[in-house]
Amino acid sequence: MFDLAFLVAVPFWALMILAPRWSWTGRVVGSPFIVVPPLLVYVVAIAPILPEFAAEMLRPDVAELRELLGTADGTTAVWAHLIAFDLFVGSWMYRDSRGRGISALVVSPLLVLTVVLAPFGLLAYLAVRALYRRDQGMIDSRPIGSSSSATSAAPLAPVTMVTSSPSSRVRMPWMTTCSSLSRSRTGRSPASALPSITNMCWSSIVWWTSSTRQNWAQNAPVAR
Repeated sequence: MFDLAFLVAVPFWALMILAPRWSWTGRVVGSPFIVVPPLLVYVVAIAPILPEFAAEMLRPDVAELRELLGTADGTTAVWAHLIAFDLFVGSWMYRDSRGRGISALVVSPLLVLTVVLAPFGLLAYLAVRALYRRDQGMIDSRPIGSSSSATSAAPLAPVTMVTSSPSSRVRMPWMTTCSSLSRSRTGRSPASALPSITNMCWSSIVWWTSSTRQNWAQNAPVAR
């Protein structure tokens, strides 16, 4: 069982490291169920010592926990636990790097490091990740290989608000503002939406002032 925990994870690591651009790699690694095989090994290994292990988790004691994990079942359970969560971290690194356009030549060595020393591999990837800025809006959860053109589409045309008087029209850039705010949520600075918000507020004030003035003129009493 100890060796099986790593063997069931090897195919997924091999896909991410050796064939990162293969279409099937994205489909397979995009599923969260790739961690199920090592988790099943964990369940089988922990089952014989589950009552003792649960008691130690509720009230941990260093000496007793060391003795429990020193058994064959305890060591196998911890090993399978590490394999499953390392694979989960590695799959996130792979999907995130593909979405951000980070070269596989950079990510593959970091995935190898994650297999051996996962905390160091994750820290190294986070450092690399910070150096890459999104050129276009991107959402981490979108499918791998999907085009980013949908998030970089041109903003929609402003909507015209018509008052009670046909001659009084004020162009309200509601759609432009919403589009700017949407892009700011997907990786761009929120400051990019400030000009549209300012324009929207100013246009609202102009429309309200014009509408109020016309209503007052229409309802004002006529002097005789």
